[in-house]
Amino acid sequence: MLKTAQEMLQWAVEKNGYVVSPKISLKDYTDVNKSLGIGIVAVDNIKADETVVFFPKDSVMKVSGSYLQHLEGIEELPNWAALLLLMMNEKNNPESFWKPYISVFPTKERITSLFYWDAEKQKRLLKSTVLENMQDRSEVKTVWKETVLPFIDKNKSKLREGLTLEDFEHMAAVMSSYSFDVKRIKTENNDSQKASKQMDVDNSEHSENNEDDSDLESEYDPEVFEKAMCPIADMFNGDDELCNVRMYDLEDGYHMMVTRDIEKGEQLWNTYGDIDNGELLRKYGFTKPDGTTADYVLMKREQWAPQYIQKLGEEEFQRRLELLLEEDVITNLEGDFCFGRDSYNVTDACLTLVAMHKPTLSKVPKKSEIVPGTYDELVDLLDRCVKQYTVLENDESDFDAQNANVIVKNELRIWRLMRKHVRDLSQKKETQAKKKRMKLS
Repeated sequence: MLKTAQEMLQWAVEKNGYVVSPKISLKDYTDVNKSLGIGIVAVDNIKADETVVFFPKDSVMKVSGSYLQHLEGIEELPNWAALLLLMMNEKNNPESFWKPYISVFPTKERITSLFYWDAEKQKRLLKSTVLENMQDRSEVKTVWKETVLPFIDKNKSKLREGLTLEDFEHMAAVMSSYSFDVKRIKTENNDSQKASKQMDVDNSEHSENNEDDSDLESEYDPEVFEKAMCPIADMFNGDDELCNVRMYDLEDGYHMMVTRDIEKGEQLWNTYGDIDNGELLRKYGFTKPDGTTADYVLMKREQWAPQYIQKLGEEEFQRRLELLLEEDVITNLEGDFCFGRDSYNVTDACLTLVAMHKPTLSKVPKKSEIVPGTYDELVDLLDRCVKQYTVLENDESDFDAQNANVIVKNELRIWRLMRKHVRDLSQKKETQAKKKRMKLS
C-alpha cells in the first residue's frame, strides 16, 4: 500500500504539476488506527505558513474541464454523480492519465465508513442513534438507476464499456471520504491536456449541473463549487482538534500550508470541519472516543408522538405541527427534535408538548404556560429514548462494533446530561411557583 502511494506521489510531481516539500513524506499509520491508512509525516522541522504541497487548479479530477462536461444530458446529473461516473470511467480505462492516482483508492474491503453496512447490521449496532436510518447507499442506487444509467445509454459510444453499479457504489464510498469542494473554473473550448488524455471527444459549450438535496452534494453553492478528487491533498488525515495544515485556494493554485510550527516526526493533519461523531463514522470511518462539540441526539417522531396522535388524530396533530413550524417553534414537519451536546435548549420541545395538550390550538403557547409537569413529561420521553439504545459488549477485534459503541455511549451521555438539565428546570419552576404562592397568601 505504501509503495503504491509513493509511486502515485512521484507521478503527481513528474506528470501532474505537483510540488511537494522535501520536509514531508508518506507514512503508513494503519498500525495506529485501521481508518488512518497512509498519512503525511514531517521528516524535518517546518515553520508556520510554509507550503508543503502545491498543485495547479487544473491538476484535480473534476467534471468541469473534463470530456464529460460536453456529453449530452450531463446537466441532468447531480455533480457528485457526474464525478463518480468520471472516476469509474477512468478506472476502466487502462490508458488513463489518472491510473496511478486511481490505484491508491481504497478497496471495498479497506473502507471503514458506514457505506457498505447492511440494514441488519446498521439496525443492530446503531439502534436509536442519529445514524440508525442513514441511507447513502440506497440513494446512490436510486440515482444510478434513474439518472446515470439513462445517461450511459445515451452516450455509449463515448464512455468505456463495463460500467457497473458495483463500480459506481465503490466510487461513491471513496468520494464521500476523500473529495474536496473546489471553485468551478471556466474552461476554454480546448480542454486541458489531462482531459484529452482521459478520452478524445468533441468539444461543446459547458453546461452547469443542477443539484438535488443530498448528503453527497457539496455543502457550498453548487453554482460556484463542485466536488473534486485531489491527489496527495487527500492523503492528509483529518482531525479538527489536531489540525495543523489547511488547503488554501490562491491565485496561482492550491496550497497545503502548515498553520503552526511542526516538529520532525509529527503527523500533518488537515480538518474535516466541525462535524459530529456520527458524520465522522458515516463518511470517514472512525470516531473520537470523547465525541466532538458538534455531537447531538434526536428525539424522533416515533419516540414521542404516538400518544398525541392517538389523542388528537393524525390530521389535527399534523395541523398543530404546521402551526408550530410557521411560528418557528419547531424546525421540521417530521416532528424530530435535535439536542446538541453543549446546548440543552428544550423550550421548543416543551412548547410543543403544551400545544398537544390544549383542547384547541389557534396560536403558539406562551413560555409561561410551561409548568413543572411539562418538564416531567419531557423527562419521561427522554427516558423512553434512552431505553431504546443497545450497548454491546466491547470486542476489540470488531472495529465496526467499537465505533458503534462510541456513538451509542456518547449519545447516552448527552441524554443523561439533558435529563439532569430538565430536572433542574422543573425544580426551578416549582420553586418559583412556591414563592409566588407564598407572596399571594
